[in-house]
Amino acid sequence: MNFLQYNHENLLSEDLLLKQNLEFSKDIPNFHRLEINHSSGKFNLEEKTYLAVSTALQLFSGQSTKIDRAKKACANFKVLNQDILGSHTSLNRKQILNMLTQLYLYVFPRISDFMGLPEKQVSSRGFSLSLKNLFILPELEDNSQFFENISGFTLNVQTKTKSVQEVILLLSGFHIPIYKIKKSQNR
Repeated sequence: MNFLQYNHENLLSEDLLLKQNLEFSKDIPNFHRLEINHSSGKFNLEEKTYLAVSTALQLFSGQSTKIDRAKKACANFKVLNQDILGSHTSLNRKQILNMLTQLYLYVFPRISDFMGLPEKQVSSRGFSLSLKNLFILPELEDNSQFFENISGFTLNVQTKTKSVQEVILLLSGFHIPIYKIKKSQNR
């Protein structure tokens, strides 16, 4: 049991019950699913690049990936039917907490200008996060020569919440900061 799982089961669940004035423990906001995606236009040109991406996703998530293929041909994007477009993997509840622990302890401190998640990336159904530099991941930095051409991953976290405020409350309970983007005064 990692510290985020312990924190959620023992401290955060009671805190959310009191703050939101919920009647039942099943109504506590929770994480539902985490998807890690990668897509690129290079896969239809060179299928060797897909192997590096698939391996990087497997090392990062700890489970096998699924191939995303084109359902139809599209001449504008130079995509044929059944071309490889990308890959993804989905994590369940226990693996989500392990992944969030890994992000909180290892990835976020290595990002030089990390202030938190932008508020515009948080919705009532969850939040999304893009990792552009993959060499901040501890699993991939040892074998960085194999993953030089990978552009990045997108993490989509779905929650069982009804409003943006519940998601922000859930993330603040896990000590993941959220910042507001200031509007510029250009006229």
